[in-house]
Amino acid sequence: MKNEFLVKLDNFILSLSNDIIRNCEVEEELTKSDKPELLSRRKSTAVYRPKVFSQEQMFFVETACEESDVQSAISNQHTLDCFKSVFQLVHLLCENNFVQFKKEFREQKTEVLKLNNRNLLIRSTIELRKIFKVYSRRIKTLPHRILDFLNEIAQIPCETNQIELSKSTFFEDVCQFVREFGYESVRHNNELAMEVSVIIEKFLKIVLSLLESNHDEIYTSFANKMDRNFFQTLLKYHESLVLDQPAAQPKLNKLKFNILLIEKQLSSKMNEKDKFLMDVRQLIDNRKDDATFQQKNNIESIEVTLEGNNHKLYFFKPEEAADIDIEEN
Repeated sequence: MKNEFLVKLDNFILSLSNDIIRNCEVEEELTKSDKPELLSRRKSTAVYRPKVFSQEQMFFVETACEESDVQSAISNQHTLDCFKSVFQLVHLLCENNFVQFKKEFREQKTEVLKLNNRNLLIRSTIELRKIFKVYSRRIKTLPHRILDFLNEIAQIPCETNQIELSKSTFFEDVCQFVREFGYESVRHNNELAMEVSVIIEKFLKIVLSLLESNHDEIYTSFANKMDRNFFQTLLKYHESLVLDQPAAQPKLNKLKFNILLIEKQLSSKMNEKDKFLMDVRQLIDNRKDDATFQQKNNIESIEVTLEGNNHKLYFFKPEEAADIDIEEN
């Protein structure tokens, strides 16, 4: 992969991101404005609705004020589409554990100045943080693409990528996002509430992938950077979500499974007296009557060796395999 391509790609992502953030900030200012004439300018957009508009584009068209605003709204949607497509591209290039691209997206082997290096891993965490700060209905799926890419680029055996991600502000940014987007702030919008749940699920998937590295530095970063009541907050969010949307019950169950798996991974490496680990265990013990948390005894593990490094992976034994002794087979 040529360094020139990555430089242009990095600059393109930055340009798209700046446009998105600027548009979000302008929209927020208009929403907060106390000038009623801005709202009174809104009129029917029926005459501006050619059949080529996608469902996503219609959100921008319907909130536009005048014909010129409609064209601007469509342009804004095209920017969002390009942003998502770029991250889908780099995600696909890393699929099937293509280690060469995963490493090169972080650091290129080049004889030119180090300043010309483009670290798309760190670029992704920066863009994720910026989007979290202006997160709203209109950009509700943008974090998904970035998280999918981060999940792909930071898997074993790319240990250097995993360590760099754990050293970034990734953990703190997600904790801040969860604090700011409590359920009360999104319960008025069922669709947005579900999208926040998807973000949480993708984040926990990345956490499990990082912990599977069995690298002490990653475990230390995770325990030091995460809010101690993080999982408690997630449970409260999803329990409230299920009350309003019963169809979200599988998401709550998946969250509980992920918490159990994370606790197992932490227990395999961390000191028994570590405060974060103790908090996670206390959370599980306080809900010992919960049917899902009772399945913690069904967690099994296997050891995988990649590039000379051992990785212990935990998983739930399927009900169909209940009578099978994994150690003997």
